[in-house]
Amino acid sequence: MKKEVNSVLGIIIIVIVSALICFLTLVIVGAKKEVAENNPSNDKNTPEQNEVKYEKIENIDVIAKEFYDNFISSNKLLFFNYNNVFKKGNKFNVSDLSLNDKMLITYAYCGINSQEVSAEDFKNRYVKLFGSSGYQNINFSGGFCYCQAGLEIVYDSNSNKFIKKASVEGCGSGPYNEEYLYDKVEQVEDKIQLYIRFGYTIPDTTAQTVNANKIILYSDPERKNIVASNIDVNNIVLYKDKLNTLIYTLVKDNTTNNYVLESIEVVK
Repeated sequence: MKKEVNSVLGIIIIVIVSALICFLTLVIVGAKKEVAENNPSNDKNTPEQNEVKYEKIENIDVIAKEFYDNFISSNKLLFFNYNNVFKKGNKFNVSDLSLNDKMLITYAYCGINSQEVSAEDFKNRYVKLFGSSGYQNINFSGGFCYCQAGLEIVYDSNSNKFIKKASVEGCGSGPYNEEYLYDKVEQVEDKIQLYIRFGYTIPDTTAQTVNANKIILYSDPERKNIVASNIDVNNIVLYKDKLNTLIYTLVKDNTTNNYVLESIEVVK
């Protein structure tokens, strides 16, 4: 009888201990799960852990349109010397430019046509395009833009002005026009990407009736690939989808809070 009682007690003890073990296991697992849910960064396999959240860029359309108006459609930024700009391939990076080159571009593409310009005005134009980093009032010369092989600009500290001393201009590229069509804009991470369609036109002298408005539209700067001929100059937009794309990437200049040029890429 005593052996039977001991056997029963043993079984009860085993059951109780097993139940406690199961209970404690469930409690521990539940606690770990709760901690993991409250602290997702502890889970190294969570995709969201490596996802960087970027603030939405307000007024992105206004920023892109302003850049397009100031530096693309009106001044045809950089494309009078297409092969010089894209000599390293299909992408042009501002980081590859020297300060001298940046000064040349500012002079050529920011509407400076006078013999002299105040340093304050010049810097304002430079900063809008390239940002404030690295700017200095220096003499600069060369021919990065508009084939100005003999361009020489001197900074005069007494008057605080940039003065043109010499300039030999003329590209000899023939009677053609560069055409730019605004396509779209989008935010990529914390940057702005502005998509522009571009082409080149010349008067269509083969038309039966000579008309100044009739043109030949090309998609390449060498003017070998004809998109359309004998078309009206005002109808270029109808052929937008057949033209190549330029992607202008703009990045925020933290000093001025403006978006400035970082790169230009050709997509064919």
